[in-house]
Amino acid sequence: VRSALPTSGVSLAELTFYGPAGEIDKRRGSATSDGMELPADGPKMAIDGKAATTWTNPSLVPLEVAFDSPVGIVAFGFTTGGSSSLRDPVRWQLEASSDGMDWTVAHSQTADYPT
Repeated sequence: VRSALPTSGVSLAELTFYGPAGEIDKRRGSATSDGMELPADGPKMAIDGKAATTWTNPSLVPLEVAFDSPVGIVAFGFTTGGSSSLRDPVRWQLEASSDGMDWTVAHSQTADYPT
């Protein structure tokens, strides 16, 4: 999020992954987190294909997206939630795993990304 000050969490409207052939069908995926979201703001909202819905998490825990079979991701993008720019993700780490146990850093954003 934008500041080192205490925040009210992170909000993400849509997360999109791209493979060599284009956008990966999000219906093949499921999203989870260990947070304390309200049901209307749950993790599945980040991959539901609707920019009007949001995953809002007050505790800044990771969002995990799993697909029903391995996918080759070459790029990703996201749409921020509209509630507050203070909840925009500006630093992140994207990790990949083929077994859900061993993770490899695929992308790391260590400086503030403009949203």
